[in-house]
Amino acid sequence: MPKQKGILQLEGALGDLSFYHTKWGWLVRRKGGASKERIATQPCFQRTRENNLEFAQAVQAARLLRQAFLPMIGKAVDKQLMSRLVQALLRVIRTDTLHERGQRQLTSGRLELLEGMAFNAGSTPANVLPASCTAGISTTAGSAWVELQSFIPARSLQAPAGATHYRLGLGIAGIDFATNNALLQEVQTGLLPLDDAPTDLLRLEATLPGGQPHTLFAALGLHLLQAVNGSHYPLHDGSCLWLVAVSKA
Repeated sequence: MPKQKGILQLEGALGDLSFYHTKWGWLVRRKGGASKERIATQPCFQRTRENNLEFAQAVQAARLLRQAFLPMIGKAVDKQLMSRLVQALLRVIRTDTLHERGQRQLTSGRLELLEGMAFNAGSTPANVLPASCTAGISTTAGSAWVELQSFIPARSLQAPAGATHYRLGLGIAGIDFATNNALLQEVQTGLLPLDDAPTDLLRLEATLPGGQPHTLFAALGLHLLQAVNGSHYPLHDGSCLWLVAVSKA
């Protein structure tokens, strides 16, 4: 890759040259590549067209999944969420053994591969909420449940300094990828103290209204708060959201 060595540093396009900055310094490259028409019509780009179709499906599914859980996400996200969701959904699409390449479907793949995925990178139930956690989905009832065995909040929860309370939430989302529709139902605990008292067995259950013949996703959220003069303020650090169960329609 050619480098710019002059004192005049440009960024952007100039004729058929593109100038841009990287961690290796200022670089320049010539515009080129296949045109959209060639990619869309020529046999040599058949694999590219197949990849593009499946990638587009993953992007649309990622948007739906993110939108479905948006009320629960809050600050429990990072800037790479969409990118990570797309890559995870692509992996599921590629496990479809029923359809030809380029026509593989998310709902025909191994959706259970999404279980454990965090909406914010670096947080997993194992390192943020190490209490024994089990979860499941009933497709006939359109419901999800999660159980947490007894734990000591002050020792088990990886909370930032200043956190005094926490809240857990369980959401079940029914997503119809054919019509691009999604529905979410969420239940939450009350405010719980971040202290040294062991908790009782904690069970949450959320149910979608009516029959929902969609793909079902269950997510567990942990939100940390700080009590000041009788008010509770959410803390951005330490809030997490994970997919804990997935079930096909």
